[in-house]
Amino acid sequence: MTVQLQILYLSSIVRGALGPTEFSQELKFLSDIIDYLEIHPDKTRVGQITFSSYPVEYFQLNNYTDANSLKNQILNATHYRGGTDTAAALDLMLNSSFTTSHGARSKSIKIGIVVTDGASNDRYATITSANRIHDDERGIYMFAIGVDGAKEAELAAIASKPTETFSYFLSDFDSFSSIKRKIGELACSGLQRMIITVRDALAMDTSLVFQCNFDMKPNITYTVIWYRGDGSVIKTVEGLTEANLAGHNLNENETDGPGTNIRCAVEIGRTGDVVFVGESYNFFIGIIVLTPVLELQRTGPPTKKVLLQPTVPIRCHYLVSTCTFTVQQQQHSNSETVCGGWNMQMAQKCEQSLSLDNWNQTLEFDVSVQDSAGYNKGLDARILKLRVAKSPALNSYWEDYALPDVRVNVTLR
Repeated sequence: MTVQLQILYLSSIVRGALGPTEFSQELKFLSDIIDYLEIHPDKTRVGQITFSSYPVEYFQLNNYTDANSLKNQILNATHYRGGTDTAAALDLMLNSSFTTSHGARSKSIKIGIVVTDGASNDRYATITSANRIHDDERGIYMFAIGVDGAKEAELAAIASKPTETFSYFLSDFDSFSSIKRKIGELACSGLQRMIITVRDALAMDTSLVFQCNFDMKPNITYTVIWYRGDGSVIKTVEGLTEANLAGHNLNENETDGPGTNIRCAVEIGRTGDVVFVGESYNFFIGIIVLTPVLELQRTGPPTKKVLLQPTVPIRCHYLVSTCTFTVQQQQHSNSETVCGGWNMQMAQKCEQSLSLDNWNQTLEFDVSVQDSAGYNKGLDARILKLRVAKSPALNSYWEDYALPDVRVNVTLR
């Protein structure tokens, strides 16, 4: 796994608390992390941003291609005084340093290490910038290391989750040595963004199996942890190797059913320590409604399509050659729930059967308004409630699964 490690550190302080000795310790810490990495243009690249009252891209990811020159450059950084514009430094990393024109590679892991000894100039702006990084589709991992005057709440906001792995508050600069090994090993292990995929357990079975996919290295023992969307643990599987992956998948009956989220994380077990490798995004089990709002007209073209996207196969019993499922439709308005309604019809019926021959394709059915006389003119909001109907052929896992509601706005043309 190729790792891009972007180093951010605070090169100036507030109130002159950081002297030359402490500043040298900070630089040495950043330099020592390089000893755990394989610096090479095709493997690990390191860049650095220094910041005080404003950030500067000290060097880019592709400027130094060997460990010695990289360490020398880090150790020769200039010590400035000034403010602490952490937000601007985070924005510079996201918008500039991790772009291809500055040496980033699209398919490699991206890691940011923020080292600060004081509170930021603007706590709200720092948290906002950190959230943009956490939401970025490139999946950037963030470490936050604070010393002395740093604020633990800001460190937690900057750091990736779990906080205990990515956020560190140190009482003094001598404590840098206690975490450099862990930071270096985490980077070297190749933090990964796991991908959850789903497959049928057996050709003649009706259950689903969720797989946590990640790159494995020889002679390393892994632990896979499955979580619910709320962060509670479903199960932990230890002792996994390339040759022995028994039990690391998550079976259908171990989940909380359709309409819930799962995610997985991977750790490497080491003597006296645990190294976090990476985790997946939340995986939604169920059917996504791609059209949460429909705009219909009482006159003119009155029909719109509700679009559905299953994230997993909606399984029927294996004896059924063609799997279909039925969506029940109810209209909810003014505390009244009815099937259909005097002025709104769901494809002229209250149930719609949809085929799942190709389950990962978008499914659709029509919703229409029949009110040519123009009664109840103006905006008329209705809620279309969708539910998977019971069926003798349908796997019980899906029975009575409620989909997200669809809001139907009916207007006069």
